[in-house]
Amino acid sequence: MNVLVTGGAGYIGTSLVDKLNTNPLIEKIIVYDNMSHNNIRFFFGNINLEKVRFVQGDILNHIALQKVLKDIDVIYHLAGVVKSPYSMEDSLKYEQINQWGTANLIQCLEKFKQVQKFIFVSSASVYGFAPVDNEFMEANPMNTYGRSKREAEKFVQLLEENMQVDILRVGNVFGYNRTVRHDSVINRFIFEALCYGQIQIFGNGNQVRPFVHIHHLTELLNDLLEPIQDHSDLRLNNVLQFNHSINGIRDILEKEIETLDYIYINQGHEVPSLEIQDDHLLEEDEIQKLLRKEIQTFRNRFVLS
Repeated sequence: MNVLVTGGAGYIGTSLVDKLNTNPLIEKIIVYDNMSHNNIRFFFGNINLEKVRFVQGDILNHIALQKVLKDIDVIYHLAGVVKSPYSMEDSLKYEQINQWGTANLIQCLEKFKQVQKFIFVSSASVYGFAPVDNEFMEANPMNTYGRSKREAEKFVQLLEENMQVDILRVGNVFGYNRTVRHDSVINRFIFEALCYGQIQIFGNGNQVRPFVHIHHLTELLNDLLEPIQDHSDLRLNNVLQFNHSINGIRDILEKEIETLDYIYINQGHEVPSLEIQDDHLLEEDEIQKLLRKEIQTFRNRFVLS
């Protein structure tokens, strides 16, 4: 099996590629990334990515895409522009990359009938700010990033008659890897707590967000490889492990880092919440255990004592 991972040198892509490299079903992995974030950390570490070939290319370049699509059986589409927590700036970039970049990839697939599966990492931000009971609720994105992801989903859904399609609406991803995102809220809190002894909370901190650890997400993405369905189908899933308020995350950090201080930015501002219901969410003690483990992981990687 040959796999293409767009945006494979990014945060999620790094963990996914590392995992796919150990999958015995896979013979070749092409990582297609434009390196817009200059994320050279992808190329370092004590891992021999023997199945991986890196191609620097843009998702908007259909000629370059067609070259890497030859002999590909499965596509993980991760390429996109992300900004947290709000994404009102650079709206054209979100539309170009997330929406029209996805459309360009879908159009290129018309010439490559051998592709059997397309897995798209979307975002829970497509729901906007409202309680979510299940993935079949009407999407109502409230920012530019969410809208661009929802429009991208519509293009991906066009493939369902030709191949197996999986769309994952992913919560806030956190957890350490070599290309760790600092702007992910839990990652940022842990880093700032260890480095500065202080975290900054936007608004009053009561806002709730869905969260998922990057290793949990990676395992799920890897598991989607088997079995490859013989019939066309579309699966839409929300991906999260727990919902939690920002103040609740702060409280857990306070128990683990005794010297932690915190300040509020625009404390009088109430930030809207996004809470997603799921039958398999972690209990509070499990959440605390998971975050304690992640704090220790950051500590082990930290050069400052």
